[in-house]
Amino acid sequence: MKLTFFQDTDNPVALGSFSYAESTPYEAIFPSRSVGTPLLEIKASDKWFVVQDFAVNLLRLSWNLSQARVGDRGTRLSPFLSAPFDRPQLQVVTASFSPFGSEEPNLWGNWAFGNIRTPPNLVIFGNSDGPGSRMSWLQNGFQSNGSYLNSG
Repeated sequence: MKLTFFQDTDNPVALGSFSYAESTPYEAIFPSRSVGTPLLEIKASDKWFVVQDFAVNLLRLSWNLSQARVGDRGTRLSPFLSAPFDRPQLQVVTASFSPFGSEEPNLWGNWAFGNIRTPPNLVIFGNSDGPGSRMSWLQNGFQSNGSYLNSG
C-alpha cells in the first residue's frame, strides 16, 4: 500500500509504503495473565495480515519497521498487523497501556515511529480512534524566531 503524508490537505510532504502477504492471514493465541479472563485469539477468518515492509521518508528522515515502538515502555508482543479489507487499519497486539489500563493482550492501534521529545523531535504515529485508524505525524522544535510545530 502506498502512503502519502500531508501538512495541509493539499500539501504532500512525505511518501511511504507498506506491504503484507495477502495469501497468509495471521493467526495467534495470546494467553491471559489472570485466571478467568478470556484469551485474545486472532483467527485467519479475521483477515489480519503481518506487515512485512514499512518505509516512510518524511522531512529528510527515513523510518522502517525496526524503529517502531508501542506505548511509553516500547513493548511489542506481536508484529504490526494490517486489516486492509473491512476496516483499514494498522495495529499491534500489546499488553502495555491498553485502552482501559489492563495488562492483558489487546489489539491496539496506538504505535509510533520516533519520539517528539528527543531530536529530531519527529514522530509518525497511529491512532485507533473510531472504526478505522489513521497515521499522523508531528514535529516539534525551536528556531531563532520562536518555537514551531509541524503536523499532518
